[in-house]
Amino acid sequence: MKFSKRLLTAVAFLFILTVSASAQRGERGPRGDRERSPEKTAERQTARMVESLDLTEEQAEKIQAINLMYAEKTMAVRKEARAKEYAQRENVREALKPMREAQEAELLSVLTPEQVEKFAALKEERGEKGSRRGKAKRGEKGRKLKK
Repeated sequence: MKFSKRLLTAVAFLFILTVSASAQRGERGPRGDRERSPEKTAERQTARMVESLDLTEEQAEKIQAINLMYAEKTMAVRKEARAKEYAQRENVREALKPMREAQEAELLSVLTPEQVEKFAALKEERGEKGSRRGKAKRGEKGRKLKK
């Protein structure tokens, strides 16, 4: 009888631990990353732009609408890519490239000339960081390094 109570208590304890650990993950997807919704993506993008480009409230509202529209389109392209199983990075990147260019053109139309300069400088800086990261992971001829 004592053994049964101990076993039942242990099982209940493990169940509670499992449930509480799952609850602590919060807004995380099945792979443990943030759940990506177009709204949250647009909010993050807009917040970064407000901070780095010192946008007015009117600009922020317009930028938010643009970012949301393109985040929804991007999500749809990625979902379609997963469904068709051609989700290789290059295919998806190529499909998204004209969309990113159109988004950038719309964003630039909202910005002042000074903000456009800042935007271009930030974009260039981000590009340099990205290329350095890629070189660290690959060898000279683009081959991945062995760990």
